[in-house]
Amino acid sequence: MKIYFLTMMLVVNSLYADLKTDLKNKINIKKFSDCEELININKAEISSSAELLFLASKVMYHLDDLDQSNKFIVDAISKDNGNKEYREYKDSLDNFKKSIKNARKTFDSGNSELAVDEFEKICLKYPNSGLIFYELGYVYKNLYDFENAFINYKKARQNNPDNEKYSKAILNLSQILTMEGDKLYRVKEYKSAQDKYLEAVDYSPDYVDPYFRIAKLNFALKKFDDAKGWAEKAVELDSENFQALKMIGDIYMRFGDVDKAISLYSESIKKNSEYSKGYYSIALAYKKNNDFDFAIKNLNNAIAIDPSYSKAYETMGVIFQDQKKYSEAIKNFKLSIEHDEKSYKSFYRLATAYNLISDYLNAKESAKKCLSIKRNYAPAYCELGIAEIGNCNRIAAEDAFNKAKKDRNYRKFATDYLKNINYYMKDCN
Repeated sequence: MKIYFLTMMLVVNSLYADLKTDLKNKINIKKFSDCEELININKAEISSSAELLFLASKVMYHLDDLDQSNKFIVDAISKDNGNKEYREYKDSLDNFKKSIKNARKTFDSGNSELAVDEFEKICLKYPNSGLIFYELGYVYKNLYDFENAFINYKKARQNNPDNEKYSKAILNLSQILTMEGDKLYRVKEYKSAQDKYLEAVDYSPDYVDPYFRIAKLNFALKKFDDAKGWAEKAVELDSENFQALKMIGDIYMRFGDVDKAISLYSESIKKNSEYSKGYYSIALAYKKNNDFDFAIKNLNNAIAIDPSYSKAYETMGVIFQDQKKYSEAIKNFKLSIEHDEKSYKSFYRLATAYNLISDYLNAKESAKKCLSIKRNYAPAYCELGIAEIGNCNRIAAEDAFNKAKKDRNYRKFATDYLKNINYYMKDCN
């Protein structure tokens, strides 16, 4: 029996020794999550050994679970009450917790600058803690000093890479910067907006949103090569990014490669079958290729998804007008206006369609409505001039064409009508 107990003691001691060595090795290489797993698996062994409890307390400190760290060191002291190292560690832990509590109180009282000083002093004293750098980063974030917030969140993550809270804090900074960039973009502060987006990318290189925003910004500035590069990076990060795929398609349309654009639009729609803008864009591409059946099919798909899609109705009207299906064209122009009363182009196109069927009264009304939305719009003045000729209003016709010819793109058209106005109005006697 004595030999049995001795054997069992040797086995237990061997297990303790192996577990202690394993924990120490993993602590040395900062594999704290692996240590936590060992602690959870070997709870009985840990709880029966003061030395293992001490190591467990160190692990939980590095994992920023100060309450668990405190519990383990208290248990270690209860098993080895005279151990000076354990008591000193407990005192250090208590001081650390107290320092954080006091610095938090300073911050909560509204004295942010003093809180920064207090947290920085704690960081110097406890440089291996992730928690304290996170706390300091949080203060800087609330001071809108995102650069210092990022620096400290990054240190927190370096000290404790397994704590998702720190990575999420950095991502949150990127999200805030992206939103700030969006605000600047909306007021056309493009340079400042791009700076915010680039900072967001720098903080979180795997966060896709700012990549697409930079692509969108460069597209707006007609820097299509740059836009394409950033949109492609967005797709590399997120292959399901249907908006970036569509944008690349838009750029290929600008480059004149319609087939490549159609391929990208098709891919975008595959990623999101409810993407009405994708269907609209592919319809424009098919229209460019004179494939009107496919264009109409995709416009109908866009409208089925978004029945208020004004531009889709307008484009449908243009196709029908080109096919001399004027009643269908007029119907779609009216639907476009119904869903967007400020669609001056639809009013202009409606005026064109009415002139083509010699309905000059409605043409005049539509042209004037267009001009009430967009003053000095030369195409609408041309249609108004034609309508006034049809209505036998010479003075009004001349006035409309004179206003139209102020636009150099319509000068020749308007001048020709003015020169030949007697011919056009020969039946107005």
